[in-house]
Parts: sequence; C-alpha cells; structure tokens
Amino acid sequence: MNYFSGLKVFRFNHCPDFHQSVDCTLETYALNYIRQGRCTFASNGNKPIQLHAPAVFWTWPGPRWQYGAVPGHLWDHSFVSWKGDRTRTFLKTNLFPNTDPASAYLRLTDPIGFERAFFGLLQLLQTYEPDHPMIVNRLEGALLLLHHQPATSTALTGIAVQISDLIDRVRVQPTSPWDFLTESRQLGCTPAYLRRVWKAQTGLTPIGFLQKHRMNQAAVLLRQNQRSVDQIMREVGYDHPGYFYRLFRAQYGMAPGEYAQAFQSAG
Repeated sequence: MNYFSGLKVFRFNHCPDFHQSVDCTLETYALNYIRQGRCTFASNGNKPIQLHAPAVFWTWPGPRWQYGAVPGHLWDHSFVSWKGDRTRTFLKTNLFPNTDPASAYLRLTDPIGFERAFFGLLQLLQTYEPDHPMIVNRLEGALLLLHHQPATSTALTGIAVQISDLIDRVRVQPTSPWDFLTESRQLGCTPAYLRRVWKAQTGLTPIGFLQKHRMNQAAVLLRQNQRSVDQIMREVGYDHPGYFYRLFRAQYGMAPGEYAQAFQSAG
C-alpha cells in the first residue's frame, strides 16, 4: 500500500527498570514514553530538568541529547525510533511535535489513552515488518494523540514532587500495606488532593494504581509456578478469593489459574 510508504521503524523497546544514560546525537527520529518514575532531560549541553511520569519526549537528528535515570530512581522507559522521507510530511504538517530542543517534551493528561496507542504500536512491531502500513498508521495515531494533550509543563514542585516519590515507592513495593489516608496526612494534604494529583500523574486513582501493580506482581508469581493461587493471593495483599479473582480477570482477561496454565502451555 503506497499510501503509507516512506517510513521504517529503526528500533523499539520497553525497559521497565531503565537505569542508563544517553548523551549523543541521533540519526533517527524517536518518541519516548515515560510510563512510571522520572528521568533527566536536556539538549545541547543545557541544564537538565526532571521529567515525571506520565510524560513523553521526542528527539530528532541534529541536537545533542542527554537523558537518563535520576540517581536513586528507576524509570519505565519505552521508545520507538524511525527514519524515512515520510517524516518530512510529519514536520510540514506539524504532526511531529515542535522541534525546539529546549521544550521537546509533554506531560500527558490522558496517559491511559496514549499508553493504549503506544503499547499497541509496540505489540504490532512484534508481528509486522517495520515498514508495514499498520505500523506507520499506529505511529501516526500516537503522534496525533499528542496534539490533543494540553501543552503543560512536566516540572513538579512542592507536594506534587512528594506524591511522585510516593508513587515510585508504591510501584516498587505494591504488596506493602499502604494506607493512603495516612499517607495524605503525612504529606500535609487532603485525601482529595492526593487523589487528584495522583490521577494526573498516572491516569489512575491511588487504589486503582495499587491494584494494577499488585496484579502485575501476582502475574509474575503465577508465571514462576512455584506457589498456589491462594498463596499468591495472600502474598500480594488480598484475603478474599472472589475479590482477587475479579481484579485479576479485569486486568488480564482470565482467572489466575487459567493465566498460569496458559503461560505454562506457551512455554
């Protein structure tokens, strides 16, 4: 299909615990997604800023880019890079975001929608050739979504920074007995404010975020096939099978036991 010709994905990856740093010029265009955590970001030797999830930044040939992990923190980093003449159309029509290296980033106000589109692109890249029309179409869709995001700063200050730190701790230790009412008191804010800022940063409420990462941990343990479902349920913080099963099925589309069997069959 010639309509989508002129673009080929060069590289792509998802690194849930990225800890490296980049300092170089690039030969391709790239879109980077900060799903969780934070990273430093700078261009052309300027003073770096911290970008807090959920956010994106984009790079292109020419400038010198510097980005990487904040000391003491890991970040969930996904990216896709590409090259080809079709990019000229992206630039001409402003589909590719602004080309000011000092502001080549955006805080996401609809992280769930963007994540669905971006990870859908990564999944397609596992199946199709890097210049397939489906790939090009999905990449353009992800870029288009950025145009529906208000251009807000990614810089956080005050209590919002402390809430971002708390988000990182919950992500790393989801099975701890978290009490968000207590956490809001310790931060000196109301539960409603904690919920509002948390959702702005992650797209989920504190409870929804905690449940998501507990189910992620349950899935890891199920794939290891070393414990019973009941043991795993209690290990990730639940005592009621019906509730645990409902949460797991909502996230993975099947019961915990079915998930474990499907993984063993696939292996």
